[in-house]
Amino acid sequence: MSAPVLWIIAPLLIALLFLLLGRMPRVSMVLGALFSSLIAISVLLMRVQFDYMIGSTIFQIESTFTVLGRVFILDNGARTFVFLFYAISAVYLWFGVFYDDEPTYAPMSLAIPALLSAAMAVQIRLFSVLFVMLSVLLCLPLMVKTDGESEHGEQFLLIFTALSIPLLLLAGWSADMVTVNPLDTAMMERAILFTTVGFTLLLGLFPFMLWMPLVGQQTRPTRALYVLLLLPIAFSLLLFNTSTRGVWFREAVVLQDWLTIQGYCMIALGGLWAVFEDDLRRFFAFGLVIDSGFALIAMRQAYLGEPTLLFQVLTIRVVIFILFTLAVNVLDAHSIPLTIKGLRGRLSQVPVTMLALFGVLFSFNGIPLLAAFSSRIHIVDVMMTSEGAGGWVWILVGLVGYFLGTLRFLGSVVDIRSEQKRVFNENWPEILFLSTGVLLLVLLGLFPAFTGDLIQTLWAGFVS
Repeated sequence: MSAPVLWIIAPLLIALLFLLLGRMPRVSMVLGALFSSLIAISVLLMRVQFDYMIGSTIFQIESTFTVLGRVFILDNGARTFVFLFYAISAVYLWFGVFYDDEPTYAPMSLAIPALLSAAMAVQIRLFSVLFVMLSVLLCLPLMVKTDGESEHGEQFLLIFTALSIPLLLLAGWSADMVTVNPLDTAMMERAILFTTVGFTLLLGLFPFMLWMPLVGQQTRPTRALYVLLLLPIAFSLLLFNTSTRGVWFREAVVLQDWLTIQGYCMIALGGLWAVFEDDLRRFFAFGLVIDSGFALIAMRQAYLGEPTLLFQVLTIRVVIFILFTLAVNVLDAHSIPLTIKGLRGRLSQVPVTMLALFGVLFSFNGIPLLAAFSSRIHIVDVMMTSEGAGGWVWILVGLVGYFLGTLRFLGSVVDIRSEQKRVFNENWPEILFLSTGVLLLVLLGLFPAFTGDLIQTLWAGFVS
């Protein structure tokens, strides 16, 4: 038995079996959530290359698996991202069980983390883009409307991904040529150029980031937010994984400048567009744009040997997304429009939901005592030290813009003149989970040293 069989092939086979349960969507959804949870727990608890005894039988989980000449390796360091992929899928499948009117995406939500894990595990990097494309194709049915009509968001996602594939293939081929001839500087430049342009398209960076707000306003928030959370994190880890190509790649000035400039553009433009946004889901998606900018700047530090900041940004993003998804589903379940006009005066109806909602939005702003403050201030400090005050101006523009947009929504929610009828619409399980999420945001902000050490321990194996 090997780890790739347990955590890649087996989930894909289970997903195929779930396709046979198409006439029983609720059953397949519950079973999918259970299987995803069990896989995530097994990844967390089971160590690779470790002897296990069942009765008198001793067996070991191998790290490698070979199929059709391709080698897949999932060692103990890989368990971190495999656990993250399946844990995200499990949480969103449980959201679907309780909140999705048509819970038909259990097979996709099992297959997508398996394919993303395969993209990270396959040893010939040229084949990783194949699994990336397959995972994006499986995401598309999740975002199609009930009547089968597609939106511009998924169309742009498919187009940008398809355009990035040949560039990433050329980047992998050029990097392999550098391995053969380490003195070929022209091939190094081509590898870096293809990598930067390819990941600009794949990650939806400037000027291709508008697919995120478009996907964010889909009619089924659970599915849209699942895609917006899982794919950018997986692609960011794939970009970080390219640092294994060598010192020549990690320390390239062009790559460092690309990460810095893209980070500044994403932060500034995300904040400026968010100021004028009236749709809550699109506004949150612009928060993702800003957070992606911070992740790119943290990626630069990761390439220079300080990856903890990057993993802190990504881990906190998962917490923020899950809490926002729960809050939006509560609002949607009570037929509260997710617009600045529809939220007007709703504080008296769903107070805990609104507390969680603005806890999330202010966390994206990097407000003190909330989750993202520590990573935001660390990134600002690093960039002011290395780049001067110029970088701080771009970051300030983005954060001030998003803060003003958040105040617009807050002013609408607490508007006493338009206050809705005082009907308490939250049940106790929702209050419990929302309160727990808000408490977690506060704890992450109050104890950054402890949470930073915990996140560093969690990702230590992946870094090695």
